[in-house]
Amino acid sequence: MSDNLIEVGIMERRLPIFKSVSILLLLCLSLLATSVPLISKAEVSQYEWPMLGHDESWTEFSDGPAPSTPNVLWKTDILGSGVHFASSVVTHKGRVFTQIGPPWFTPLPAKLACFNATTGAKLWEAPIAHGTGGSTQVILDDQHIMIVTLQMVGGVGGLACYRISDGVEVWYKEIGIMGHPGAEVKQYLEGQYSQELKMYFTSMFDLPTQTPYIVAYNLSNPSSQPTLAWQKVVHEHGEVLACGGGKVFFGSYHGYVYAFDGKTGELAWKAPKIGEIVAYSATYVDGRLIHGSGTTRLTCYNATDGTILWDYDAGPRAFFAFCGAAAYGRYYQHNIDPWGGFVGCWDIETGELLWKTPAHYFIGYVN
Repeated sequence: MSDNLIEVGIMERRLPIFKSVSILLLLCLSLLATSVPLISKAEVSQYEWPMLGHDESWTEFSDGPAPSTPNVLWKTDILGSGVHFASSVVTHKGRVFTQIGPPWFTPLPAKLACFNATTGAKLWEAPIAHGTGGSTQVILDDQHIMIVTLQMVGGVGGLACYRISDGVEVWYKEIGIMGHPGAEVKQYLEGQYSQELKMYFTSMFDLPTQTPYIVAYNLSNPSSQPTLAWQKVVHEHGEVLACGGGKVFFGSYHGYVYAFDGKTGELAWKAPKIGEIVAYSATYVDGRLIHGSGTTRLTCYNATDGTILWDYDAGPRAFFAFCGAAAYGRYYQHNIDPWGGFVGCWDIETGELLWKTPAHYFIGYVN
């Protein structure tokens, strides 16, 4: 098997982020095609994966039919030996999108590529002219896909929009703070798009004034460059965790979770994370916010007022990996305890650990 292939299989239903060394992507067949009897490819194509984590709430859940075998349907070369990373993938109406590019920390350009979801044929590729590419794509509507670009060698990243039909760039927006050229994105993940609010949220750090912000951009008109909707000083370094219920949730490295009104930026509540930093991502589900990524505790908050509803302590150095999943009233998360890593399932209502199964291997980053 080549190191530079995109492969479509059917033994995984969640989608991976880029692998900086391995270029093998395992796409979720439940979104693309299926071997399940009596269900056609056309029927399955309605179950799409429009963004990293599937939705703004990071549930990582699709109600599409599950595959029945681990067979590979197709695999395709992604530009040959010059490729060093591939981003997470998104799907839309029979197409698969991913960013592909050279090694990180080099000035070489990356590209946005589009493939036929049934055959793997490359439909088009477009140069990412404003950065090296990142891990995030978002389907804005039937005509537009947005990516978050990164400047790995100095400078500022931004938002870039392309036509789904042919890959032509529609607009680019540098996301600095109040026009300051020294503003930087200071987070692991690249912000969060809200499908409900049609807004993009990210955390920024203004170097000239040494001030951290959470920033919101209005994307209600995908054909036009987004506008700054609001920005708030948060006084703590951190990053956007998830969106849901009209709110955007921000986690700080000082151990707090913030909830802001997504439309106005007004602070709804602030709550502590017991003994931990709050970073990477969280999951909004059933009026609750669940966070565990990068910490040893899985904490569930009432998303309305920030009250801690339950807290699960996995033990010393038993860190939860990035990004859990929520479905059927349960929450699923993987833990990379070096002495006993596991995948666990918790009751969302009570926090009871229903089961866990050993996972003595590196489980990865985000899906």
